[in-house]
Amino acid sequence: MEFVDLILALNAANYSEIIRFYNNSKTVKHISEAGQKRTFCRKIVEYFGESENINNFLRNNFTSESENYFESLILSNPLNGLIRIEGEDNLKKIDPFRKCGFIFNIKKDYFAVADEIFQIFFKFFNTRAGFQRNENLEIKEYLTSLPDFEYSFKMSRVYLDPYFHFIKYLYLAVARDISQTKEAADLFENAVKDMRGRFPMLDTIRKFIDSTELLNEIKRSSIVAGLYSKLDRYSETDWLAVCVERFIKETVAGGKDDMLEGFVKKLKPDLYYNLKSCQRPSGETDSAVKFLMCLGVCEVIYSNLQPVYLKLSPFGEKVYNILFPTLENIAADMNAKKKIVRRSAVLTPDFKLICENLDIGQYIKILCFSNLLSFDNIFTFDITRETVIRSIRLGMNFNDFKALVQKIIKGAPPENVMKTVLDWYLSVVVMAETPCVLISVSAAPEKLAEIEKDQHFTACVIMKVKPAHYLALPEKIESVRKYFSDRSIPVVII
Repeated sequence: MEFVDLILALNAANYSEIIRFYNNSKTVKHISEAGQKRTFCRKIVEYFGESENINNFLRNNFTSESENYFESLILSNPLNGLIRIEGEDNLKKIDPFRKCGFIFNIKKDYFAVADEIFQIFFKFFNTRAGFQRNENLEIKEYLTSLPDFEYSFKMSRVYLDPYFHFIKYLYLAVARDISQTKEAADLFENAVKDMRGRFPMLDTIRKFIDSTELLNEIKRSSIVAGLYSKLDRYSETDWLAVCVERFIKETVAGGKDDMLEGFVKKLKPDLYYNLKSCQRPSGETDSAVKFLMCLGVCEVIYSNLQPVYLKLSPFGEKVYNILFPTLENIAADMNAKKKIVRRSAVLTPDFKLICENLDIGQYIKILCFSNLLSFDNIFTFDITRETVIRSIRLGMNFNDFKALVQKIIKGAPPENVMKTVLDWYLSVVVMAETPCVLISVSAAPEKLAEIEKDQHFTACVIMKVKPAHYLALPEKIESVRKYFSDRSIPVVII
């Protein structure tokens, strides 16, 4: 997509702001007719063909702080991929360039630069910085001159960030397997529908879950004996990266040392690895590339819809450092463990737990006592009586719940939540000591939802233990049997 089309399509709302910036640098007059706008955009491109004009434009319209920040974003992003900008200060620095139409918002905290503008400024900043020509620069030049038809493909690659979606699919699959609710299953299925063309990643995640002891155990059975206490041994390690490392050794490399040494080891941070230099059979290389990309370990740069270069993702650097440790990496890991990791979370009075920065061990612990409502940039969980009952079956008690919540939110939780959850825990303990009868009902989900609101039914049962399964006192059994018989609904009483 050309910059001319881009600025007209995406920046119509900011047009007056764009004009103001260009008027300040005495380039063109304000115009409003669509055809003249297109001419205006072409004049902008022509104007920026001169380095002196760029220099004057930056000096006349931006503070040095904003200019330096924009320069750092351009030079640190040779792929012209998606740029993540976080924090109010950084957003303020980049806002003038956004109003200019140089950079635009793709999704929350993620921005992109129009290809034509990127090429102009990448060349300008490189020249001004006096960069020496090297192998990486050749790759940068290649990437910034991809044919026009590849622009949308390249944007889709960076928009569908492989690590983010590996994490998203994995976490949603775990939520589905632990809670076994329709809502959790729908979250997973909707994510799959939204990610057309990513099924190789789903297949890889299924294999990854099957190869990971704990996740495979959860997948096979929602009631994992002592699940909560089992998770403690994963809290001191980057468990996910360790599991991915093992998966790469056993599945990707197939136990072949030469595959690790001759291919995976060449993927070093901040370098682009040309796949043409890989001395391995093409089928073996393609399979390894697919696995590594689906695991979020590397990003792939394409030409003519074929993979050409690989680059480690931030998550891939973690995995790489575990696969090939050095003294520097070991020291850095030890120092990182000494640092306090910022965790932001809140527990609301309406029993919603909202978190960010969760590692998978903490995430599974939280799923023991709650259901996942949503997961995009943050996790939102819901605590209910049924989830508390599930936590007891998974080896968790009220003290475990209280300690974990206080650790996550780093403060005192709402009193009403803690009192109610305590009552739920105590009521289950009392019920466990009371002789009960288990009732299993066969009915459609919408019919069950209607039944559970019926006062005649709620008067007969003590509690719901899982979908379509309820507990009742022995003396209420005849009433229960009559209730379902009158409605011709099959019921099993144990």
